Amino acid sequence: GGCTVPDWGLGTLYRAYAKYTDVEVLQLADYFEKTDLPVQTIGLEPGWQSSSYSCSYVWDSERYPNHEAMVAELRRRGYHINLWEHAFVNAVSPIYNEIFPYCGDYEVWKGLVPDFSTPEARRIFADYHRNTFISNGIDGFKLDECDNSDYVHSDWSFPNCASFPSGLDGEQYHQLFGTLYMQTLLQAL
Repeated sequence: GGCTVPDWGLGTLYRAYAKYTDVEVLQLADYFEKTDLPVQTIGLEPGWQSSSYSCSYVWDSERYPNHEAMVAELRRRGYHINLWEHAFVNAVSPIYNEIFPYCGDYEVWKGLVPDFSTPEARRIFADYHRNTFISNGIDGFKLDECDNSDYVHSDWSFPNCASFPSGLDGEQYHQLFGTLYMQTLLQAL
């Protein structure tokens, strides 16, 4: 089952330091080439975004003022680019207002939790990723923070008592969240 993985997806992925800039990411690619390290994919950690806990899904203009040129140069050199994210939508995100009606009644890190069991939330999230990132050279996403439950002592996800527009409660949605999130991004890809 699952999707067919492209050959490059089985190669080496290197995740750049979260506070790197677009210039430092290109310097990292220079280093890989000078030392003959066979890296196929460069992953960018949370710092690529203007807000990451919760997520804006918008490039940080201070660290990545020339992100289009960086992506184009990495692609020209044969690299694939992977962006870190999680599904909790910050109020500054371009999709916040549109996805709001299709989210649970608890916020995580002051961000909305999309109900990916609804076609509306999947469409909004997938369309944004396709139009904003994939169509501009991004090959994949590291989907983080989708494996929590109320059985661990933390506050980094929604509680079991949360409710979602689909009728699911938090306990049920914890079981589906990661899979539905992945399917939503596969829809975008």
